[in-house]
Order: sequence, then structure tokens, then C-alpha cells
Amino acid sequence: MNPNDLFVPLSFIGGPAILMNACAVMQNGASVRYSLAINLWREMRAEASGGTGTLLRSYSDPALAMTLASRRIRLLLVSLNLLYVTVAMFGIATVCGLAGSYVYIDAETGIATWAVRLVVGAATLATTGLLAAMCVFVVESRTTQRLIHLQAHVADR
Repeated sequence: MNPNDLFVPLSFIGGPAILMNACAVMQNGASVRYSLAINLWREMRAEASGGTGTLLRSYSDPALAMTLASRRIRLLLVSLNLLYVTVAMFGIATVCGLAGSYVYIDAETGIATWAVRLVVGAATLATTGLLAAMCVFVVESRTTQRLIHLQAHVADR
């Protein structure tokens, strides 16, 4: 690495920082989805406990609909937890990149090498967490599609 090239340290700082912000935006979307899933589940539970609403009747299989609604909540919680860890790891990578670039520009020490290793390690863990969260979002979306499919069968009758 060329110590006079300031773009190398900036990439170690900017990359994780941008990805951390992207994960925070994903957390916001997941929080909204979680809130909507909780409301649906609560309404279903209230009707199953003797409520007079028509929500459960809008599904061809009300028991399966409640199971799917509950599954959505669990999946969204898993994805939110993965995103929390991911944001933290990208944050660690950003701080280590900043510290490492300062140390590296100051003098060539072993600390800069460790900072680079920490950035790469934290960013790798964060990227893995991000990919895992995306996989969980796909499963949650499929679960939502099944819920919609259960409603579509009732509407077709």
C-alpha cells in the first residue's frame, strides 16, 4: 500500500459506513413490516378468542393463516436482530478504518496492519449477516405470499 494514497484509507472508512447506512434503512423497513405483522396477528388472536370480526373468515384456512402470521413475526425478529448485529459490525469496521488510517498516515506500525485486519474481519462478518438477513426476508416474503394466497382463495369463491 502506498502511504501517500489517501483514497485507500478512505475506502476502508467509506465502504463500511455506506453499508451501515444501507442496513439502517433496511432496519426501518423491517420495523414497519414487523409492526404491520404484529397488528395482523393481534387482530387474528382477538377474533380467535371470541371476537366478532371478519378477518379470520377472509382466509380459506384460518388456523394456517394464524400460523403463518406468527411465523412472519418470528422471521422479522430474526432479520431485525441480524441487521442490528450487521450495523454494529459495519460501525466497528468504520471506526477501525478511521483509526487505522490515522495510525498508518502517522507512521508505519503494526497497529495499522491490525486495523486493516479488523476492518476486513468486521466487514466480512457484517456482509455475512446482511446476506443472512436478506435470506430471512425472502422466507418472510414467501410466508406473506402464502397468507395472500389464502385470502385470494376466499375471494374467488
